[in-house]
Formats: sequence, structure tokens, C-alpha cells
Amino acid sequence: MSADILTRKYEKAFQLYDADGSGYVDESDVKRMQDQLVAAFGASGTPKEPAVREGIDEFWSALTSAMDRNLDDRLSREEWVSGLGQLSQDAASFDAVFAPVVDAVFTLMDTDDSGFVTDDEFRRFQAGLGNADQADAALTKIDRDGDGVISREEFLADIRAFLTSDDPDNTNNWFLGQV
Repeated sequence: MSADILTRKYEKAFQLYDADGSGYVDESDVKRMQDQLVAAFGASGTPKEPAVREGIDEFWSALTSAMDRNLDDRLSREEWVSGLGQLSQDAASFDAVFAPVVDAVFTLMDTDDSGFVTDDEFRRFQAGLGNADQADAALTKIDRDGDGVISREEFLADIRAFLTSDDPDNTNNWFLGQV
């Protein structure tokens, strides 16, 4: 069961990136994700736009460096799932790959620069991922203290738990909605 929940979570993330259904995540999918997130936060032309694009570009570069076994500049579902599984087992590698994108996306989401993401900002993030229909379900589960905000540290911890926890009852399994 524990490997099954991780695989389901990795496949959910793959599905969100592979919006064209090609069976691969490639640079065009990543650029589409950037465009969707920037649009969801009305950040086009703002100082936040280059930072989020750079963070996502760094993320893509790190992902392909770590996971693209056949060096074709795209990730198959198998490369994605097995690669995330490997990254999730090594904290240093996980941080090297995910910390820059988490920081960039959190900065984009924190529209009022309060240091926290509100429920509304989290819903906009989910919409930017193409996952708007799952936003409220995710919020109910991951806002464990019910204060209506997520700090940068909580956001990174939520993503880390989503990608590393093999506990089928972990509330962070809902980070991207039902898996």
C-alpha cells in the first residue's frame, strides 16, 4: 500500500504537468505551467514574473538532470515516477531540486507579501496548476491548524510530505487534491 500511495501522488503530479496527454512532460509543458501560474496571479509584467519563471526553469533543469535517463529532454511517466521516488529518498537532492521552485511559487502566491499564503491564494495556485476543482478539498486537509494561512516553511513541508510520505492517512496526500 505505501508504494501505491506514492505512485498515485507522483502520477497525479505528472497528469497536471502533461496537460496535452502526450505521455511525456517536456519543456513546453513546463512553459504552459509557468504561463498558467503567472496568469492565475495576474503577475504578467510584474517583478514576480521573472522570478517565478526562473525558479520553474531551474526546477525543470534539475528534474531533467536527475531523472531524464535517456537524455531526450523530456520525462516519460516511468522516468517521472521512478525519479521522484529516488529524489524523495535523499533529503539533500530533494532540497536541491524543489527548494528553488517552492520559493519562487510561494513568492508568487503571496500576493500581499505577508509571508503567508491565504486560502484564496492557495485556490488560485491550484487553479494555475489546472486543479481548481480540488482546491477546497486540499485546503481542508492540509491546513491542519485551521488558521487559513500557510507559511513558506509549511508550504515546503507540505510538498515534502506529499512527495515523501508513504502513509496513506497523511493529510498532505491531499496537496494536489484526491489521489
